[in-house]
Amino acid sequence: MHLACMLGSRFAIITIIDELVPFVERNLMLYGLESKAIARRPVRSCEVGFDFPAMFEDSQLIIPKFEKTALEFIEEGAEVIVVACCGLGPALTVAGYLKVEDTDVPVIDVASAAIKMAELQSDMNSCLGISTSKHLTYQSISSEMINEMTKSFS
Repeated sequence: MHLACMLGSRFAIITIIDELVPFVERNLMLYGLESKAIARRPVRSCEVGFDFPAMFEDSQLIIPKFEKTALEFIEEGAEVIVVACCGLGPALTVAGYLKVEDTDVPVIDVASAAIKMAELQSDMNSCLGISTSKHLTYQSISSEMINEMTKSFS
């Protein structure tokens, strides 16, 4: 979702089944990015299900349904489409579906984007010394504290 904010002013998110919509909506809210998503129902399902091997074998099982939802989003102002599924995204990438057909709207495969972001973080750490802040939220717990917390389990 943060990557989508760098690529366009408004984004929308497509998942594979309706049951995942509330989970993704919760993440959108937790990340504080509701104002960067389209206003009305920014998370929707294209209802392609869980048959990931079939998605990779025959992209026509997924592309028409995905594209229908993506085009609805684009009509409502989305400039970037995020694929909130680590199976559907790579299947679309393998099929060469990187932009919504006949548009300049990028489709973000979150699995591939996550790998590239991890590579970027590693490169930034090794080249520039920039890494995750350890000041508050991501600080390490001392070994003494870990020992104290696990004492009762020994």
